[in-house]
Amino acid sequence: MRLTLTRIEMTDEYTLGLLHLGRYSLATVEQPWNDNVPFKSCVPVGFYHLAPHDGTKYRKTWALVGEHVSAQEEMNVARYTCVLHVANAATEVQGCIAPGMSHKAGAVVYSRPAMDALRGVLGWSDQPHYLTIREELRE
Repeated sequence: MRLTLTRIEMTDEYTLGLLHLGRYSLATVEQPWNDNVPFKSCVPVGFYHLAPHDGTKYRKTWALVGEHVSAQEEMNVARYTCVLHVANAATEVQGCIAPGMSHKAGAVVYSRPAMDALRGVLGWSDQPHYLTIREELRE
């Protein structure tokens, strides 16, 4: 499945977006853009493969692998293990993306149900999934 994350608001404190997957849409929150500094920046705009990721901290999720995120770097568990995981505020993610059911005050709400919905749509298999991140910032 092809997913699109459209960033709609970027401030010095957070980045908000909309994650489109088929006919569904989820809210997202990330850290602000900080020149791709490890653990302190949102994910660069680009195209990514979503690789199944089942770590000890974040279970049954997906890691981003792409132009700025290589499979080798993912294995080294550096900044480049960017995953989709449960969180509500930009301060709770370190270079990752948190889904929510909606935005509220620079954050997302109901992140756990949003992650469950994402798992329900994508399933947990070796079926390939792809993510395009782009910006369409509001004026």
